[in-house]
Amino acid sequence: MNKKTILALACAFILAFASTSQAVDINAYSTHEKMPEPLSLSETINWLEEFAPEAMLADIEKIREIDPQAYEDLLFQGAEEIPFIEDIRVADPESFQRIVQTVEIEIRSELLALQYQHTNSKKDKAKLKTEIEELTQKVFDSRMEEHNMMVQEIEAELKDLKKMGEMRSKNRSRIIERRVNDLTTPEDSSLEWW
Repeated sequence: MNKKTILALACAFILAFASTSQAVDINAYSTHEKMPEPLSLSETINWLEEFAPEAMLADIEKIREIDPQAYEDLLFQGAEEIPFIEDIRVADPESFQRIVQTVEIEIRSELLALQYQHTNSKKDKAKLKTEIEELTQKVFDSRMEEHNMMVQEIEAELKDLKKMGEMRSKNRSRIIERRVNDLTTPEDSSLEWW
């Protein structure tokens, strides 16, 4: 297997997982928070067996049969990405399902690409290429849908931030006065609300 195929297989997980608008951002982990540890290969396999669709598992097994190194690379990539995907599975099952569907198509594409590379039949190559093109179109459409959803969410958040900024600007004096009062008045627990 050439390096481009291995890279494509590894990127299939990264791109599919990162494409969701609800994806856990690696950069969101502050320097004080510990990044999730990658899973062991056995934990990765167990997680896939529990949450991956049967068709995806069958495709992963076929990848193992055709190219054991690509299979191993796929598992190592999964070991790093699954802790983030698990966060999404728990927090947003709908986004998780979209991710799984996209990854399933990506893995099928990688399998077909491996089959394409290992066949000598022009007829089979033409058929496989057509299937790869169709699946690639589906993945592209899925990612564009996720991208558009992310843009809408960011636009809504930006609108809220602008509104908050306008409100704070209007109430500048009151906010400053309140903060100065907080800083200069000793705490008295007897004055707190129940």
